[in-house]
Amino acid sequence: MPKKRKRGRPPKPALRQKMAELRRAGRSFAEIGKDLGVSKQNVHALLKRHEVKIVSQARLLCHGCSRLILKGDPRTWDRQKVWCLKCLEEMPDAPFSVRLRAFRLSLGMTQKELAERADLAIWSIQYHERYASNSKWKILVKLVKVLGSRLVCD
Repeated sequence: MPKKRKRGRPPKPALRQKMAELRRAGRSFAEIGKDLGVSKQNVHALLKRHEVKIVSQARLLCHGCSRLILKGDPRTWDRQKVWCLKCLEEMPDAPFSVRLRAFRLSLGMTQKELAERADLAIWSIQYHERYASNSKWKILVKLVKVLGSRLVCD
């Protein structure tokens, strides 16, 4: 009985491992493909087929100057406008909610992470990022301990 011939190219586990390492380091599919000489579609398909966790790597840009604020999973961001800390310095009248969101995202923190580090409820962070203009002193003190004094004064 003749030996059954496999179809397609032989697997390259070293290439797949290199792709996974680059992806975990935050590189885009296009950047990985360019470095390894394959298409971005090939990178995505190969990683997906071998069940490597694929997290979207979007870029959050400043609403004022288009500088990169954060690169990562967009599911952890809200859809509101965000300014970088440099643009925020030029906006002395910026509401507290805008300042809080800018400082949190500049540190790469989610609302949940900030709530845990400041020993607050997550709904409190959500409320202060959306509506609050006059916060209670105890809450401000906890947030300043985590985010720094520039949160409330420049």
